[in-house]
Amino acid sequence: MAASEAASHWLFASFESARRNSSAVVAFDLNSLSPVVEIGRKEVFGADVEAAIPPTKLAWLAGHSLLLAAGSHSGPAGMVGEVFMADLRRLSGNGTSVDPWVCIGDRQRAGAATASRRKDGNNCRIECYRNWVFVARDAYVEVWTQVEITSEAGEKKVMRKNWVGNGPSMVTADGEEKAKIVSWAFGGSRMALARVDQRSIEVWDSASGAISGNR
Repeated sequence: MAASEAASHWLFASFESARRNSSAVVAFDLNSLSPVVEIGRKEVFGADVEAAIPPTKLAWLAGHSLLLAAGSHSGPAGMVGEVFMADLRRLSGNGTSVDPWVCIGDRQRAGAATASRRKDGNNCRIECYRNWVFVARDAYVEVWTQVEITSEAGEKKVMRKNWVGNGPSMVTADGEEKAKIVSWAFGGSRMALARVDQRSIEVWDSASGAISGNR
């Protein structure tokens, strides 16, 4: 067993096979200690040792009924890792009935990356703050906000994307090339960005509903 986490009614445990070629997270009923469902089984195919990294850290987010799992593997080629979340809002003795995850970005690009096992999220950062989701891709920042399609109560909501500054362009308004974002912080209505090889810090303010930047 690589990791375990207890919830109100469930015990989650991460297992790795003796040959280290497969792994899975199993949910047990705390009253009977009987296995309820297997989550995220992974197996090694060929020389792809990254395919079955066992989660070594489990965390239960009770407010959202989400199980967070993270694991890493180090070898001659360096260190690789994986973080995923399982939505278990309707976990039952007969298995799971889970609403599907919805891709809020480019579905075709995400599908192609998954099919080719391409690490499409390299050099990306993601942070949830207030009612926004911020995604940093190299030198620019995407801002995702949940909005209602209509004003009627109970109507479906969608995610809308905007950008900080002049969007996905790799140059600034002055024609200078943007540097990669290496760190950020959030507080109040402001976001601070630090870029590689830059002594200045960008501060973006959304208090008025419009984002503006200062150095």
